Amino acid sequence: SWPACGPRGAAMKVLFLDIDGVLNCDTTQERLGEEFGIYRAFMGVDLRLCDLLKRWLIVNADVDVVLSSTWRLDERMAAEVRRQGIDFIDMTRSMKNRATEVDDWLGRHSRVTHYAILDDIQQFSASQRAHFVKTSFKHGLRKKDLDSIEVILDLVMAHDDGAVRHRPEANRQESEEFMQ
Repeated sequence: SWPACGPRGAAMKVLFLDIDGVLNCDTTQERLGEEFGIYRAFMGVDLRLCDLLKRWLIVNADVDVVLSSTWRLDERMAAEVRRQGIDFIDMTRSMKNRATEVDDWLGRHSRVTHYAILDDIQQFSASQRAHFVKTSFKHGLRKKDLDSIEVILDLVMAHDDGAVRHRPEANRQESEEFMQ
């Protein structure tokens, strides 16, 4: 049984997280294999990319992560995500595609006010595209992707002039320095 999602009755901001192409990429050296009892190693979580996301999650502590990656289908791989310091509150159920899985999860969690999807593959419905941030397997997660997520999750204000400014109620000076 999964823990309750967010404080009781509180509004939720959720990040649906893929792993391959987000927290690993073409240049990832980390491998999983021997500990899983397999001969050929799988690409692991890139420590550099993982650190970028962990720092962002510390700054944006009110964002809950839901694992939507195929890594959720193997207990050892899901545990590896947690071992690397990415805590997630839940995982999507396995269905015909990610769009359906996200809709299913949202349908069971009515307190979600904002959500973003971080994935390297466009496999989402038209209604989900405004919530989707596409990474690339070439680079994995980048700061610009996290900036886009901040706008989607209403953590910052986007202005008509294209400028993005943090919400005034958030003390972001220390946070900005932390992200450097």
